[in-house]
Amino acid sequence: MAETPQTKTRVMESTSNDLRAIQILYKALLAGQILFLLISILLVESGKFPPQVDLINVLLGVASILCMTGIIFGYALFKRKIADVKIEDDFTTRIGQYRAASILQWSLSEAPALLCIVSYLLSASRLFWIPIAILLINFLYLYPSKTKIVQQLQLNGEEEARLGQ
Repeated sequence: MAETPQTKTRVMESTSNDLRAIQILYKALLAGQILFLLISILLVESGKFPPQVDLINVLLGVASILCMTGIIFGYALFKRKIADVKIEDDFTTRIGQYRAASILQWSLSEAPALLCIVSYLLSASRLFWIPIAILLINFLYLYPSKTKIVQQLQLNGEEEARLGQ
C-alpha cells in the first residue's frame, strides 16, 4: 500500500501526539507527588494528623534504602531498555518502548517519594523532607524533553522531525 500525503500527516500527528502524551503523563505524575506532599504538610502542620513517633526509625531506614535503590535501579533499567530500543528499526515501536522505559524509571522514582511522603504524614518528622527533596529533584531531571529523547534514542533528522514539538 502506497503512502499518501494524508497517511504521512496522520503518522506525523500520531508521533507528535506520542511526545505530548509522554510529557502529559510525566507532568501528571509530578503534580500528583507535589499535591500529595502539600496536603500532607497541611495535615501535619495543622495538627489534624497525630504523629506516630515510634515509627520514625523504621520508616527512615526503609525510606532511605528505597530512595537509593529506586534511583539506582531506575537509571540502570532505563539505560538497559534504551539500549534495546536503539536496535529497533520502526520509529513508532521505538517511541512506544521509550515510553515504557520512561514509565518504569518514573515509577521507580515516584514510589519511594510517595513512601517518604506517607512516612512524613505518619511520623510528622521533617527528616523525611530530605529524601523527598532528593527524589523530587531527581524526578524533575527526568523530564522527557524533545532534545533528551532525540539524544537518548539517537534519532536522525527525519525521525526528529516526526517526533514533533
